[in-house]
Amino acid sequence: MFMEELSLIGNKELPNELDEACKKGKVLIISLSDNPRNSIATAEIRNRYIVDHADNIVFGSLNEESSLYPIYLEAKEKNNNPYLIK
Repeated sequence: MFMEELSLIGNKELPNELDEACKKGKVLIISLSDNPRNSIATAEIRNRYIVDHADNIVFGSLNEESSLYPIYLEAKEKNNNPYLIK
């Protein structure tokens, strides 16, 4: 969801450093729950959603033991052209 001039998301405050980008409509905020902390499962769901919907994907400092590595490989197989920073 794109946010414009939003200072409160549910019961969470939008960080001040995102205020200007938010007012310009340049912020994408994805939240899967009202939980204060992500679980491994919700983080994976969020990451897969982002990869499936992003025009460009950049992975930085990725190694084969990372939980993002299988998502990176799937993105390569789907020809999403993920970029890996080495």
